[in-house]
Amino acid sequence: MSDESGVAEADQHLLDIAAQADPAECIRLGLRDVKEGRVRPAKEFFDEFEARHGISR
Repeated sequence: MSDESGVAEADQHLLDIAAQADPAECIRLGLRDVKEGRVRPAKEFFDEFEARHGISR
């Protein structure tokens, strides 16, 4: 692991703690994730999850 990724992980950990303490911070972080493209549609996730685990509906 590079120093940069270790710092990024530590920063993310602190953000996670802040989000747990303050619901508004959690929402702010979620909106930032959407804006920065770090999300995907729930249907896409569940289709992949179900296929990986042999689940059919």
